[in-house]
Amino acid sequence: MIGAYAFATSDWKELNYPLDLWLKWNSKFFDKIALVKYGNFELNVPENVIVSEIDEVSRKDFNFYIRGKTEAQHLLDTDWKLALDIDEFVNGRISTEKLKRERAYAIKMRNLYGNPLTEIINDMFPSYYFRLSYGNRDFKGDGGDLIHNEWKLRKNMEKYVRFGLRKVGISEKPHYMVSKPYECCEVWHTGTLRRQDAMSQKWREQTEREVNMGVKTNAERLKILNKPFDYHSFRNLGNRVYLRRLDENEVPSIIMENRDRFWQTDFSEDEYENGN
Repeated sequence: MIGAYAFATSDWKELNYPLDLWLKWNSKFFDKIALVKYGNFELNVPENVIVSEIDEVSRKDFNFYIRGKTEAQHLLDTDWKLALDIDEFVNGRISTEKLKRERAYAIKMRNLYGNPLTEIINDMFPSYYFRLSYGNRDFKGDGGDLIHNEWKLRKNMEKYVRFGLRKVGISEKPHYMVSKPYECCEVWHTGTLRRQDAMSQKWREQTEREVNMGVKTNAERLKILNKPFDYHSFRNLGNRVYLRRLDENEVPSIIMENRDRFWQTDFSEDEYENGN
């Protein structure tokens, strides 16, 4: 059996989270879903969704993430468990038949931006997060990843292969040696498909939380979050940032069926990488 888990706050509507769509869509692909609510608020859930309520948690530090995710993870009684935030959508059911219980597996994250047919590529938006485990596993940092050593394993594998190649006179690193984690699935992230005011509020809270924890990587972002977020300022979000146009058949259908809810802006041709 496989399940997914997350937490939600009472102001999910104000922050423009698609929690209702998340429940409707993702519950079709998991045996069970566990959701922890911060505070008392009404919520209609499918039959395979388990809900637990706890007191509101301070938003000033990373415990804001860790507490709810940990409670939800332990609430879920499936064998395999996927941490899936309430603005993330899977493509379909995940096959666990060939997965190894001792490993943590990564999701391939697809970050939608501004509208459902645009993907943002940037160092600030990691391509992989380690989210799937057999049984319970602790989180690290801000809760984006489970504790794991998979990157280390992959790099060690590459090191030994390169050593063998050098012994036979091959010194260049071949293209297939680029490190990639063990993936379990692809996930579509709608975190940057929200109203401009909600976008600024959400990122301001998140960035202040990071700064409070001594993580100042995105501190400069606070300067642009005192007003409604400007989606066209994406090039200020980091290095090597670009937009990629998508075909609607790539995106989970529930997002496209609710495109008016997610569509925040259009982009000109020259804002896309190579105009495509």
